[in-house]
Amino acid sequence: DNCQCFNNGKCVQASDGRIICDCIGHWSGQFCEVSQCNTYDCGFGSCLVEPMNGTASCVCGDMHNYYCP
Repeated sequence: DNCQCFNNGKCVQASDGRIICDCIGHWSGQFCEVSQCNTYDCGFGSCLVEPMNGTASCVCGDMHNYYCP
C-alpha cells in the first residue's frame, strides 16, 4: 500500500481508480498535511487544531483578548 494520509485522513479509491486521501475537518493537501491554521488569523493568539476532527480555533491569553478573534 503506497497511500499515506496524515491527520486521520483515509485512503480511498477515486472514480478514476487512483488512490487518494480523504481529509477530515479542515485539513487539506494531497496527503492531508495542510492545516487550516496556515490561513487562520488569530492576531496575537495561537491557532490550535483539534487532532481528531481537524477544526481550528484561536487560543488567547488574558492580555491579548482585544487582538484575538
